[in-house]
Amino acid sequence: MISGAAGQGIDTVAGILEEGLFKAGFHVFSNKDYMSRVRGGNNFIQIRFASDEVYSHSNKFDYVIPLDTVAYNENKALLNQTPFIMDLSLKTEDHKNILAENFKLMAKEAGNEKAITSSLIGYLWKLYGLDLDILEETINRTFSEKLAEVNISACRKGYEAPSVENQIQSKGTSKDFIFINGNQAIAFGALMAGCKFYSAYPMTPSTSVMNELALYAEKYPIIVEQAEDEIAAINMAIGSSFAGVRSMTGTSGGGFSLMVEGLGLAGISETPLVIVDSQRPGPATGFATRTAQGDLSFVLTASQGEFPRVVLAPKDQEDCFSLSFKAFDIADKYQVPVFIMTDQYLSDARKTIEAFDPDDFINKSYLAELNNIPDYSYERYKLNESGISPRIYPGQYDNQIVLQDSYEHDEKGHDTESAFFGKEMMDKRMKKLNGFEKDIMEPEILGIPYSEIMIVSWGSTYGSLKEAIKKLNDEDINIFALHFNYIWPLPQKHLEKFSSRVKKIITVEHNYTGQLAKLIKQETGISVTDKITGYDGRQMSPEEIYTRLKEVL
Repeated sequence: MISGAAGQGIDTVAGILEEGLFKAGFHVFSNKDYMSRVRGGNNFIQIRFASDEVYSHSNKFDYVIPLDTVAYNENKALLNQTPFIMDLSLKTEDHKNILAENFKLMAKEAGNEKAITSSLIGYLWKLYGLDLDILEETINRTFSEKLAEVNISACRKGYEAPSVENQIQSKGTSKDFIFINGNQAIAFGALMAGCKFYSAYPMTPSTSVMNELALYAEKYPIIVEQAEDEIAAINMAIGSSFAGVRSMTGTSGGGFSLMVEGLGLAGISETPLVIVDSQRPGPATGFATRTAQGDLSFVLTASQGEFPRVVLAPKDQEDCFSLSFKAFDIADKYQVPVFIMTDQYLSDARKTIEAFDPDDFINKSYLAELNNIPDYSYERYKLNESGISPRIYPGQYDNQIVLQDSYEHDEKGHDTESAFFGKEMMDKRMKKLNGFEKDIMEPEILGIPYSEIMIVSWGSTYGSLKEAIKKLNDEDINIFALHFNYIWPLPQKHLEKFSSRVKKIITVEHNYTGQLAKLIKQETGISVTDKITGYDGRQMSPEEIYTRLKEVL
C-alpha cells in the first residue's frame, strides 16, 4: 500500500510500480481509495501481484509506504504485522517493522528531492528481488527525458541502499496479457461494438469512460460530446441513435436522476440506447469518490410508466469489455435501453487480463432493409408477435418518412389518444421481454454447487467473493455462490434449481437493504436467510467476506 496526500504523486508512483510489475510478467491487481479534493487528505493505492491470476485487492500487506505523517498515523495499526518503508524524517519511534532510510537525501543527491518516491520504489524493488532494468524502462516511459534521468538516478540510490536485503527472488510469467481498468474496458467494448456517439457530463466515477473514448476520437469514427448536463447528455444520445448510429451515455446515480425523463423517451419511442451507471454511495453527493451498489432498485424502475429494459452488471474488467459489446447488440436487436451497472471499485481498479480477441466479437446491424416498399407506407411501430418492429433511420430510404414521438402512437408513428393503440402498443413493447431469454445468461456458479449453503451476489463483489469461497472450500466448508452479471430480466433457472434444497441463502452486496435479494424475492418468492452488506464506501476484501461468512455460519 502506498499512502499519502493528494498532490504527492501517489498515482504516478503507483502507475510506475503497476506497469513495472506487469512488464516483469506478473498478474497485477490495483485499486485506489481517494478523497474528492485536489490537495491534502489521505489517499492510498493497493497493488497486489502474483504469478497466477489475482481477482481482487487484499487487506494483508507485505509493505506499507507512508509518504507523510498523516499516512503514517492512519495506518499505524498495521505496524505490528507489516513493515513500513519510510523516510527518516517521518520516523518518530523505533520499531522492528520500520524500514527507514534518508530517501529525501537520496533524491536530492540525484538532482531533485521531489523524486523521493522513486528512491522509495527502488528500495522496494530490491526487496522483491526484481530486475532494476524493467523499473528504469518504466520510469523512462513515464517522464520526459530530463525528469526521467533524475528519477532513474533516485531509483538506483534506493535500490543500492546498504540496508536493503534481497529478500525475495520473484519470477513472473511470460504470457501475453493486457493491464486495464473497468472503465477503459467499457470504452473499448463500445468501440468494438461500433459506438459512434458518446455524450456525458463529467461525474465521478464514470468520467474516465468519456476520457478514454475521447483519446480515440481522432483514430476511430466516434464523436465524444461533453454535454452541459445529464439531461442534455441522454437526449443527445437518443437523438443520435434515432439518426442511425450506436450511441451511449454515462454517469453516476446523481446524474442518472436527471436522465430519468429522457429514459422514458427512449422507452416509448423504442430507441436503442446504452447507459453506463458507475455507482457511488448516495443519496445526493454522498461519497463522491467511493464505491457502492445502491442504484439497482432505482435503475430497475426509473421513469414513469412501464417499458422493457435490460440491466447488466460486469463482474470484472474482462466482463466490462464483453458486456459493453453485448449491450449494444441487445439495445439494437430489441430497441430498448440497456444499462451497464458498474461502480467506483470496478471502474478504477486495474487488472491483468488476457488480451481481447476481435474474432470473438462480431458487430451486427439490426437496422431494417426494406425492399419494394411503396412511398410513405413504412410502419415504424408495426404490431407483430415479437414486439420488435422494423427500424430504419431518417434518410436511409429516399421515399420513406420516419416518425417517432414521446406520445403514444399508432403503427406509423402518429400521435394517438386511441384506447386500442394504447393497449396494443404497450402489449407490443412488453412482448420483447419474452425474447430477452435468448440473450440473458444464468449466474456463474462459484464453489461447490451441491452444498447446503448458497450465496447470491452481483457485479464487482465477484473477485473478493471468489477468493473467500475458495478459502472456505479449502477448509472443507461446503458453500457456493450464484453470481449474477445479467440482472434484469432476472435469470431464474439456477435459482429454482438450487434454492429448493439449500438450508441457508446469504446475500453479499454493497448496499444497506440487499437490493438483489429484494429483487429475487419479488420475482421468485425465494427469500434470503442472511445478509452480508457493506455501505461504508469501501469494497469488502476477501478477508472481510470470509470472516463475515464464518460468523453467519
